[in-house]
Amino acid sequence: LLSDLGVGPGQLPEDGEKQRKAARVGAKRRLAVITRNDPDLMLDDAATEAEHLLAEVFAYGPLTELLGADDVREILIRSPQRVYVNRGSGRQRLERGFSCPAAVTMAIHRFAGTHLQWDAAAPWLDHRMPDGTRLRGADASVAPEGPVVVISRPPRAGGGGLSQIGAVSTVVADYLRAVLSAGGSMLVCLD
Repeated sequence: LLSDLGVGPGQLPEDGEKQRKAARVGAKRRLAVITRNDPDLMLDDAATEAEHLLAEVFAYGPLTELLGADDVREILIRSPQRVYVNRGSGRQRLERGFSCPAAVTMAIHRFAGTHLQWDAAAPWLDHRMPDGTRLRGADASVAPEGPVVVISRPPRAGGGGLSQIGAVSTVVADYLRAVLSAGGSMLVCLD
């Protein structure tokens, strides 16, 4: 499907109307062949499956809604087909996962940025994003069932806090938030 879009390995396709149309047609054609060759394969209808593939090619696949949700604390990808989400009440398995290991890698590169090197040459991932989100993982080259990834999001800052009760000034509270979100540490002494 990526080769139909003129995209090589390790590249992300451009997202545009023309590319989406070509990908949709290619996905439906390939899914029809797969269904014809393996009738025991339990796939949703071709249009739904094609949309799932388009989400992998142009967005984050099954993580698309999760990465935008404020209540998601952690996402665990144990293999392309085993994806779990923790919204603060324990891990729950998602109904669907990714189509293949390469789709997981594309989603992580799209989420963290294409500058991220994570492949067989650099199989271990430990990356902190500007908002404090941490990505840790193992590439498919060292993880037998496919890439393993943990996306941990910091707790959202709520209103109030130390500056509301007068323990520290608003300026100091903003400084503390910035240091902590950048992954720094400090010792604060209050009398």
